[in-house]
Amino acid sequence: MKTKRAIMTGAFQLFAEKGLAFSMSEIADYVGIKKASIYAHFSSKEAMLKAVIEAESEGYFLLNASQKDLKTIFFNILTYHREDTSRALFWKRLLILPPEAMERTVMDQIHQRLDDRFDLVRELISYESDEGKVASDKVDMLTVMFFSLIHGLLSSELIYTTTDMSHMYEDIWQQFTLSMYQSKS
Repeated sequence: MKTKRAIMTGAFQLFAEKGLAFSMSEIADYVGIKKASIYAHFSSKEAMLKAVIEAESEGYFLLNASQKDLKTIFFNILTYHREDTSRALFWKRLLILPPEAMERTVMDQIHQRLDDRFDLVRELISYESDEGKVASDKVDMLTVMFFSLIHGLLSSELIYTTTDMSHMYEDIWQQFTLSMYQSKS
């Protein structure tokens, strides 16, 4: 089981760095095993990548499944990616340039989970609207703005690697909530 996990970790890292351009030999080198040993655990590169994607998405989407607070969701997503920058690269590659060989059902599950998270955030913002704190015609715009902030911050951290933006998160969150509540006016 230890070797299988190491293979999956190697595949995760290499996919984050290279997309599908990595080889089974590179994974074997990463783990320190012979290439043939990989096939004792996975029948193909696609089967291995499917297992990696499923394992990563389980952890990623459980992150906010029970949260009912926008700020917690915001910071959880940012923290999750900041803990390991490979995660941000992995998810960008997976969502922007999904592997063609990947089973459609795996990608459909991921997109459904993304939709569910979007709906959760929209529901939380709608609650603020029901409370009279946010204009009801701004809920969709604010939901998109919420995720745009997150994706923009994550992309910026990948591009500007020498700049630590985490100290700005609280101020950025405050600006978002300020604009959210000012949308009522």
